[in-house]
Amino acid sequence: MPRNILYAALTLAALGTLAFGFSGKPELAAGWWLGIGAGLLNYSWLLSSVRRVQAGLEQEAAKSKRRLTGAFLIRYFALALVFFLALKLGRPQLGSCFVGFGSLYIVLFIDYFMRVRKQRT
Repeated sequence: MPRNILYAALTLAALGTLAFGFSGKPELAAGWWLGIGAGLLNYSWLLSSVRRVQAGLEQEAAKSKRRLTGAFLIRYFALALVFFLALKLGRPQLGSCFVGFGSLYIVLFIDYFMRVRKQRT
């Protein structure tokens, strides 16, 4: 995983924790951290799957499709498990978990657009 993505995720998690602390709702930080962690895990898992396919490590098409489908299902089952854990912590944590998960992907999209813009110039 690129180091800048990891730094961006940790910065985002710390800023969210500070924001929840200053807003008087520090208990929402647990859901926030779960969301950031789930997003980071999902991103790294997806990135490793894409790199494996690009490297041509999987030769047979039928076997490759089954393996990719299995990885897809396991990845989203793991995400559902994380969100279920956030729900067990409480409904407010579930909301902050979704916001943390989504905000990580917003940061990833911004990073991608900045790299594309830098390559065009």
